[in-house]
Amino acid sequence: MPERTRTDLNRAEKIGLLDRYRSLPTNTSQRESAESLGISRGLLRNLLRDEEKLRTTTEQSNDRKRQRHGKNDKVEDSLWEWFQFARSRRVPINGPILCQKAEDLARLLGFNDFEATDGWLHRWKQRHSLCYAKLHGEAGDADTEAAALWRQQQVRDLLESYGPEEIYNADETAFYYRALPDSTYVEKELLKQSRGNKVAKDRLTVLVCCSMAGCKEKPLVIGKSKTPRCFKNVQSYPTDYAASSNAWMTTSIWTRWLQKWDRRLCASGRKVALLVDNCTAHGEVQGLTSIRIIKFAPNTTSIIQPCDMGVIRTLKAYCRHAIRGRIIDEIEDSDANVTAAAIARKLSVLDALHIVAAAWTKVTEETIRNCWEKANFLRIDENQSEHVPPELNLEVPDGMESELFHMWVNIDAGVPVACELSFEEEESAVMAEIVEEFREGHAASPNEDEEEVEEEEPTPSNADIRSCLRLIRVALERNGFPDVAKFDYLSLKIRDFIRKSAAHQTTLPEFFHRIN
Repeated sequence: MPERTRTDLNRAEKIGLLDRYRSLPTNTSQRESAESLGISRGLLRNLLRDEEKLRTTTEQSNDRKRQRHGKNDKVEDSLWEWFQFARSRRVPINGPILCQKAEDLARLLGFNDFEATDGWLHRWKQRHSLCYAKLHGEAGDADTEAAALWRQQQVRDLLESYGPEEIYNADETAFYYRALPDSTYVEKELLKQSRGNKVAKDRLTVLVCCSMAGCKEKPLVIGKSKTPRCFKNVQSYPTDYAASSNAWMTTSIWTRWLQKWDRRLCASGRKVALLVDNCTAHGEVQGLTSIRIIKFAPNTTSIIQPCDMGVIRTLKAYCRHAIRGRIIDEIEDSDANVTAAAIARKLSVLDALHIVAAAWTKVTEETIRNCWEKANFLRIDENQSEHVPPELNLEVPDGMESELFHMWVNIDAGVPVACELSFEEEESAVMAEIVEEFREGHAASPNEDEEEVEEEEPTPSNADIRSCLRLIRVALERNGFPDVAKFDYLSLKIRDFIRKSAAHQTTLPEFFHRIN
């Protein structure tokens, strides 16, 4: 029997095998898949195990057979993040600066014996394919032209290269998820005392992204804690979630979000153009293959950014509707003399994620297209006259004055969502974030408990689930719900699932994740 030789595959070859595996019929067994790919089952299992790491590894490792590591991966990876941040700010960087930053990061990470030698720096630069070059000026300086000129130059090129379903806009907004208006906003008979409330500034940052055709990406919500207590035992989330020390968008969060979206687009063979503002957190991201980033002209987003034309306001209006409805329901269901402010303080980060996700589903394609139209992103023929889109009409809840509702919708408008600091100040914040990310255990922030004031919800038993299903079935039937058959179908699937999982208790979020 001939001796078996070992063949090392580089990253591109491994990804090629994974892509071929993903294209096989879904009912193909792992053994049959390995035979079809011409590899062993063990190699296929290893590739599937390391798939996420392979697809997120930087492109410069394509031409290497084996991934080489330095003497301290955490320090080197954190230095690479700092390097990308500094270059996105066009800061000149040389060898001594890199060595100093590496030693600074090592001390912050607790590696006091780390020494950034010339040999170490040489190998680190080789691993990241860096070279030293004299800069003769950099492209991409800020465009100082007015909004009208930007439209004339950019929109025409965009519409010639991309279709409406391929042109996207992304923007962030602050969300005070526990804030109430300054005065009572429910019907007077529901609250015995009508007193003003101090605005609760428990905040999140929400990133929304939508296309000219009205297509929507899943929102990204940014909080202060990586693992809020309300996330315990939760296995799927209604939105994407990230964390930073002040719940702001950061360069690293922006980069990870774009890279994740880029991988999905690449897998589907799509290419898009993404319009964004000049926020400092929206740094340059290397290696994107399916997303072309286009920046708005400075100081023009309030009049030409589609998300600012009403998309975000509509989202927040639906969020306020949901918060109001939840508070009224709890007031009506409670026997105690509970206040709206007390109920609002119990809203958790997970509650806010569900509120944002549900509100985003209610923002219609027509609303989004009208907002793009209002921003003058139109494909207008010579013989076609431009028409003015209808004004955004936010539905005011019953029993609430229009002025009060609109003030509530805008209560967190203009709140900062990203760093607007000097390079030194922002660098300090970024280094702190890098260090926190690379610490072992990803310890929760000290103020985590301050955000979560509600008691932890117990996991319902299977008997509890069945009892709830029976109650819901009776309530729907007696209140004339028109789609009881749809509920019966879902109820049967739930009952079947909990019967099969009786040996090991499984939560409903996991079930919904599986059946979807």
